[in-house]
Amino acid sequence: MTRRIILRRMTFTGPGVAPIGVPLVDGLNVVWGASNTGKSFLVKALDFMTGAGPERLPPIAERDSYDRAWLDLELPGSGQVQVMRALQGGDFALRQGWGDPDPSRPVAQLLHGEHRGANSWSATLLEAIGLRPDHKIAKTLAGEKSTFSFRFFA
Repeated sequence: MTRRIILRRMTFTGPGVAPIGVPLVDGLNVVWGASNTGKSFLVKALDFMTGAGPERLPPIAERDSYDRAWLDLELPGSGQVQVMRALQGGDFALRQGWGDPDPSRPVAQLLHGEHRGANSWSATLLEAIGLRPDHKIAKTLAGEKSTFSFRFFA
């Protein structure tokens, strides 16, 4: 059986503005449209929600009113989950189940935004696809090693 992560919806919220989101489906999702409509921003936001730093999110005017990103996904072994992250970066709040973005819903687990041990979002994603988060990967020809993180897939 293939262990796969399925992305379902990416949403942005902020105080005093209506949430805005993009539904995602099984398989290949094609994002298309005219120039300057947010296609590249969506791709960078998905990168951010898999552990990239906030510097990956372009400082476009359209995001000024929003302060959080939410990602609904299916994880092998965990089922439907939703993660929330502040747009300035930091940790991920993991919630069980999907639903409208709601900061008052109980947080099942707070996960480090950076790959720092087993309590990180990166480690959770690696374990979901059957990889151990403590693996090392060669960094240099001299044999220096760094910890393998989910970011190596991005």
